[in-house]
Amino acid sequence: MNSKETPESKAATPSTESTLSPTSQRTPEEDRFLADFPRYLERCGEPPMTVKRERNYAVDKAEGDGQNSAEWVGQRLPEILLPGRGGLLAVLEAYFDESERTGGVFCVAGYVFAPLQAKRFDRDWRKLMGPYWPFRMAEFVHRKDKHNRPTKFESLTIDERDALLRKAVELINHRTTLAVSASCNIKDVHRLSPNLRGFRSAYSVCCHICMMLLGKWIEDQGRSDRVAYVFEAGNTFQKEAEFLMRLSKQRPELGAFYRYESHAFVPKEKSSAVQAADLYAWELGKFLDETVDQGRRAMRQSLRALTFPNPKRHQGRVISEKALRKYFADIKAAIRDEQSLRDDA
Repeated sequence: MNSKETPESKAATPSTESTLSPTSQRTPEEDRFLADFPRYLERCGEPPMTVKRERNYAVDKAEGDGQNSAEWVGQRLPEILLPGRGGLLAVLEAYFDESERTGGVFCVAGYVFAPLQAKRFDRDWRKLMGPYWPFRMAEFVHRKDKHNRPTKFESLTIDERDALLRKAVELINHRTTLAVSASCNIKDVHRLSPNLRGFRSAYSVCCHICMMLLGKWIEDQGRSDRVAYVFEAGNTFQKEAEFLMRLSKQRPELGAFYRYESHAFVPKEKSSAVQAADLYAWELGKFLDETVDQGRRAMRQSLRALTFPNPKRHQGRVISEKALRKYFADIKAAIRDEQSLRDDA
């Protein structure tokens, strides 16, 4: 996708506080949109690719603290991770709220940026958020933090929150190249996963699928981009992501799938792109759990606004139990030296 502004990205987005009509009142357009909503009911099973693996190198930490450090992350990190011209920056975030996700839906989702657009997005996002930086979607929606304390969003009226979220959605649609996602039922993964490091958890499975989807999209577009992957630092899953990245260096077949160039772990409070990925992962997790699985609410208008302007810009998979069985069988067949993956690090 051309990262320049398009008529679709300029279009006004619907109110984010409202939802689509109940099932009995939906329009034919809404029914078609939900039926076609960007490939999320497709099953995983991407063919292998043949590409060369080039530079591998990681940047693990940003320097400094506060807003200056956040600006460094947003402006300098794309240059460090993707030296020279070209390449793509992929930012992935997980969402699983055990207090709400009774069905066990687990989701990893994020955005892909051209390096220049990543820098412009960071500049625009920090300006948009202002006193509401850093933006955390769960705090924005509930206006409470994880300890049930009021957050900086508590003083906003519904109209003010609606306006802020609509502007955030418009900015994401304008600056990103692609959205990727993968989701599964965490109970299925616990039951079916082989004892292979890097593939034991729903997080690592979904990250692997997202990276494969991005690599396949690059190939289908006839592009030669290498990818720098960015993950949130300090979260529950960092060690799993670190191992998966090390594995992509050690095993050329995985590095080829991912188009791996480099990676970094960045705190959410220092990265505009990670905050945007958090927004998307939260919205998508809600949709998959409460709309697709439970059928107890319509799609949020904010998610519709993120996807409807250009559904083809989204690559996603919902991984069924049957697909997980095949996925794990394929992984075991592709990685013959299983013992090295069974050893604890």
